[in-house]
Amino acid sequence: MQCKMVSEEIITKTYQTFKKFNLVIPKIILRDMISRWGSCQPKRGLITLNKRLIEVPRNAFEYVVMHEFVHLQYSNHSNNFYEMLSVLMPDWKERKNLLEAAIFIKRRNC
Repeated sequence: MQCKMVSEEIITKTYQTFKKFNLVIPKIILRDMISRWGSCQPKRGLITLNKRLIEVPRNAFEYVVMHEFVHLQYSNHSNNFYEMLSVLMPDWKERKNLLEAAIFIKRRNC
């Protein structure tokens, strides 16, 4: 339940940034994912987020959501994808590092 509330808040905030691109808010699915934090199916207007995102710092969670929203514009990891991500979230690299550090700490403590 907490994951759903936090993710809805982050998604709503992120969507505000994308409204200017005339994007329809995507359908969001929260589920357990083994090897990914998120995925995007642009043609279906669908973003899937890992329920475990609630365990990482909020900045890292926001990065994953922004990353998947950018995939609605650019389906691959092209230069255009990273340019847009950098404009919309200039500190995305730091947030990604925070996510990776959280993963390392979590695995080490298991």
